Amino acid sequence: MIRTLIIDDDLASCRTLEVLLSGQGHQVGLAHTFEKGIAVGRACLPHLLILDHRMPGISGLEGLPRFKREFPETQVIMVTAYHDRETVQRALRDGAIECLAKPLDINELDAALTHALALIGILR
Repeated sequence: MIRTLIIDDDLASCRTLEVLLSGQGHQVGLAHTFEKGIAVGRACLPHLLILDHRMPGISGLEGLPRFKREFPETQVIMVTAYHDRETVQRALRDGAIECLAKPLDINELDAALTHALALIGILR
């Protein structure tokens, strides 16, 4: 089973992604702050992380290097409502494999998930 962690302060986005991914066979963990996400990550050791860019406290963009140090094998998809070139470049430089704009396009998300799973050797 694919273990996926979602860290996003938007409860509706989390719930939508949880339903979508659970339906695709993922075991989904949720956190609404970066710090809580680290704790959930330690408990579930995720294959994939869907990480929101801006959140209260430590933002996803600020926390990404720390997450990658602790979970180097986890493939990270950054999501952001602020999809500018600087954000995308920083996310990719700091370890994300994709940076998607919110609201999420289901086809772009599906392509990013396929890419991430291929990198860790899991086929869907």
